[in-house]
Amino acid sequence: MLYNVLSVVIFHLKRFQNVGSVIRKVDKHVSFSLELDMLLYTDNNQTNNEQIYLNRKDIVHAGSTSTSGHYYCFICAEPNEWYKFDDSMISQVHKDLVLAEKAYIMFYA
Repeated sequence: MLYNVLSVVIFHLKRFQNVGSVIRKVDKHVSFSLELDMLLYTDNNQTNNEQIYLNRKDIVHAGSTSTSGHYYCFICAEPNEWYKFDDSMISQVHKDLVLAEKAYIMFYA
């Protein structure tokens, strides 16, 4: 159990696996929610409010190896207002696209 929680929670998924001398990408979809209730993981005696976090940013790796590929991210500017940042291109996207991606790092605040 956690004694208390911080203002930001970060999940970093292991997307690469060593198999002998070869590093392979773990290319599986991991379902995640845009809302996370950390109250379930805290000492209830120490918290006096809800510990609800909203997903604010996801980073995705496009590529097949750890030494090549491309990173892009999704950022939530307002509830249900998501943007994809891909180099110099920024576009508004639907939250379903964010949930369908194979996220690498997820930031909740």
